[in-house]
Amino acid sequence: MSPEMETYFREMEQKINEIYEIAKKARSLGRDPELDLEIPRAGDLASRVEKLVGPQGVAEVIRE
Repeated sequence: MSPEMETYFREMEQKINEIYEIAKKARSLGRDPELDLEIPRAGDLASRVEKLVGPQGVAEVIRE
């Protein structure tokens, strides 16, 4: 991966972390019936599918 792409992905990861922290703080105020964020973090689409609908292990099958 090129240095530019590595920088891009590193910065994206930092921004995502910041956004999730803001969302967690907002949820902690108790104005939403759910305390946890509904959208799990995932490294790729296959992982997201597995986390949202399962079953465990399906991400590897999707990647194939």
